[in-house]
Amino acid sequence: MNNDVVASSHAMVPDIISGNVLRFTFNNIQLHESTENEPASHGYVTCKVTPINGIADRTVLMNTAGIYFDYNPAIVTNTTQHTIDYTLQTTVTQSSNQFIHAYPVPASNFIRLDDEHKGEYTIRITDALGRIKSSRNSIAPSQETNISSFESGVYFIEVASGLKTDRVKIIVR
Repeated sequence: MNNDVVASSHAMVPDIISGNVLRFTFNNIQLHESTENEPASHGYVTCKVTPINGIADRTVLMNTAGIYFDYNPAIVTNTTQHTIDYTLQTTVTQSSNQFIHAYPVPASNFIRLDDEHKGEYTIRITDALGRIKSSRNSIAPSQETNISSFESGVYFIEVASGLKTDRVKIIVR
């Protein structure tokens, strides 16, 4: 397991214990009581965990966290589930006789988009949470878009003209 700490609310020390347990220790964090100052009673850590190589497609990973305050019993979070999915669909047809093709997949610095739309259309790129990362109008049948500032992950390119919309999934690494 490989992990990268992306952000945290306070200074902390990450550690991998027992081979597959990720522990974050916030020494002397001194959070406020929630009844005293609710916003200051929060602490967090955001990390990116890369699974070990060789995990089979469709493997289900379950994650649960235990949050400890001082020497009290753990507050156990809900269990999340993530299914490993190596399949990618690089061409999606959602409207009659229109296609968009995005390559290379996976991409890192740029993505090229070839399409068969006629006239003016809108190109929008969103992340997996639906947040718009790029949006513009175009009339060119081929586009190259700089994605070097995008974080690694899954993105969707949507091309819309009139009432017709095509969408393709890409991976940025």
